[in-house]
Amino acid sequence: MARGGQVYQVAGGWRRADGSMLLCDGNSVFVRDADGTAVRWRSTHDQRWQPEPATCDVRAELEPPRVVCKGITDPFGFTAVMRGELIVAEQHADDLAERRAVHRDRRAGPFTPEGQCQRIVDRAWEETVPALAFAGAPTDLLARLHYLQASLDVMSSCSAEPLQQRLCALTTPAVLEAARACPSRLAQFPVWMSVVREPAPEPAPVAPAEMKRRTAALTGKWSRVHADERLPPELWTFSSGGRRLQIDGGPSEGSYELSPTPEGAWIARRPLRELWLEFAFLDADRFYLVDAPMRRLVDRQRFDVRLAPGREVLLMRGEVCKTVTAAGQLRDARCRFVTDDAGERLEVEYTDDEGGAATTTLAVVDGFLAPLSARPPLAMFARQR
Repeated sequence: MARGGQVYQVAGGWRRADGSMLLCDGNSVFVRDADGTAVRWRSTHDQRWQPEPATCDVRAELEPPRVVCKGITDPFGFTAVMRGELIVAEQHADDLAERRAVHRDRRAGPFTPEGQCQRIVDRAWEETVPALAFAGAPTDLLARLHYLQASLDVMSSCSAEPLQQRLCALTTPAVLEAARACPSRLAQFPVWMSVVREPAPEPAPVAPAEMKRRTAALTGKWSRVHADERLPPELWTFSSGGRRLQIDGGPSEGSYELSPTPEGAWIARRPLRELWLEFAFLDADRFYLVDAPMRRLVDRQRFDVRLAPGREVLLMRGEVCKTVTAAGQLRDARCRFVTDDAGERLEVEYTDDEGGAATTTLAVVDGFLAPLSARPPLAMFARQR
C-alpha cells in the first residue's frame, strides 16, 4: 500500500476525498464508488481478474470506524480500520508503523551473494520478456518490478546457496533452465501465468435468438454424474429470455434470478445461495459446468489455454501458435483445428518443460476448449429420458 510518500507492506487501501475507496486484501481488490456501490475483482485460477458484485459497508459508529467488504463468492470478507485516508486490515491496525518499508538500494556488488542473485533474477526477467511480448502483456518498468517482487523467494534461497551453485546458474546459457543444469535448492522462478497482466477477451453479447436456443437446450431433466454414478434427477427449467432458472430436486433446488457476466456466463442468485453457471455441451445429452481445465474460445486467432496443470501454456496469436513453459520460456509449436465424424478438435505439437517432444488434443465443444476426455470432478450432467 503506497500513500503519502510512504509504502506499507500490509493489506488495505485508502479513502478518497469524494468518499470512494480502494482496498486490496491479497487475493482480491474492492472498489467502492462515492455513492456506495461496490465491486470485487477476484483473482481466478488462471491468474486473471474477474469482477463480481460486492458490498463495502462503513461502520462509522465504531471507534475507530471500520469498513467491511464482501463479494458474492467471498466466504469470509475483509474488515479494515479507517485511519484518516488510510484503510488498514484490522489485524494489522496496531502495528502499521512496523510495516512501513525502508527505502534502500537492493542492488549489491557483483562479488557478493546478493549481487550475484540479483543478476540471476535479472537474467530470468530478460528471458521471460519474449513470451510476455508475444502474449501482448506489458514489459515495461512496472511489469519488471512486478516480476522482481514475485522473485523474492528466489533471491532468498539463492543467497544461501554455495558459490559454486550461484556461478553455475550465472553461466548457464538459459537461467530458466538452471534447475536442471545446476542441481540445487534454488526456489522456483515465478510461474509465468502469475506475471501476465493481460485482460481476457470479452465475448460478444448473446443475441436474443441464441439465448432462446441455449435456454431451450438446457431445459429438461438432468442427472448429475459423480464417479460414474448417477445421482437422483433434477428438473432444470429456464425462462425463454434467460432471466430465471427453476431447479426442482437435488442440492441446488430453488428458484434463481439469472444475470449475465462479461465473460458470457450467468450468475444464478437467490437469498443465501449463489451459483456460477457456464455450460459446455458435449452433445445433446451431456453438458459440463465449466471448470479450470476448460477455456472459452472467443477468437480462434487469439486465445490462451493451459496444456497441463501448472505447466505449459499455449498462446495463439493470429496464424502463429507458441507455448510458454511454466517458468516463462517461449517455444515454437504447431497447432491445427481438425473436424471429422468425431467432432472438432485442436491438435498441438510442442516441446514440454523437460525439452521433449509432446502432443496433446483438446476438444472444441459449444464455444469452449476442453480436455478430450473430460471427466468428474467436473460437474457433468446427463439427460434423463
